[in-house]
Amino acid sequence: MLLQTPVEVSGADHRTEGEFEVDAGERVSFRLAWFPSHHDIPGPVQPERALATTAAWWHEWSARSTYRDEWPELVQRSLITLKALTYAPTGGIVAAAATTSLPEWPGSVRNWDYRFCWLRDATLTLIALLQGGYVKEAAAWRNWLFRAVAGDPAELQIMYGPAGERRLTEWEVDWLPGYEGSRPGRIGNAASGQFQLDVYGEVLDALYQGFYSGVPEVADGTYPGPELGGPDQQRGQPVRSTGSVVRLADQLRGPAAIRAAVRGWAEPS
Repeated sequence: MLLQTPVEVSGADHRTEGEFEVDAGERVSFRLAWFPSHHDIPGPVQPERALATTAAWWHEWSARSTYRDEWPELVQRSLITLKALTYAPTGGIVAAAATTSLPEWPGSVRNWDYRFCWLRDATLTLIALLQGGYVKEAAAWRNWLFRAVAGDPAELQIMYGPAGERRLTEWEVDWLPGYEGSRPGRIGNAASGQFQLDVYGEVLDALYQGFYSGVPEVADGTYPGPELGGPDQQRGQPVRSTGSVVRLADQLRGPAAIRAAVRGWAEPS
């Protein structure tokens, strides 16, 4: 980690401390950055200029929206949030949340690691972005999907890492106290090994709406095992009806999505 600031700071008990005074209207910058330890230390950045450049980029991105329906300001704010959950290098969408070990309530053990790309959540996000006119984001997610799901169709996972990682083994960080004492901290998510049949239909639905395809079919009509529930239902819960209903999307959208893939999908300029 690299901290750059004009404030004089010092280290104490594994903390970085500093004292300074700020007058009305005055601004003091702090820059915190991560870089691989085997790389050179990043050069200095002018924080005010970087902030202005970032704001200008987001204004330009927002101006591309084609949404003209009800509550446009609220919808655009939601689209900005969804875009911010996209991992730019690969196009993967971390749509569930970008957090780990935050409990549903203080002291709860339901504090899973959500820093992954759930196909279900990413698909719903993709549809929202398409409705806002953000076709490039749809194309980037499609390319991420093709890379992530490559291989045996029967081994399609419900979630992958932002770079398409498949092995998301869950383990506990027992040396940390957790948020407000909500142990244990977690890295990885055991739900990656679940079988949730509705994922096929939801992904095909998104591919249909974007006029391209990529999710392979389960050709023989058999399934790898009993279906589990949603992402929070992690440990051996009974079959739910949701997957059976969403399978209809697989049957209805699938052929059209595959035909669209055969016709070809023009890359956006």
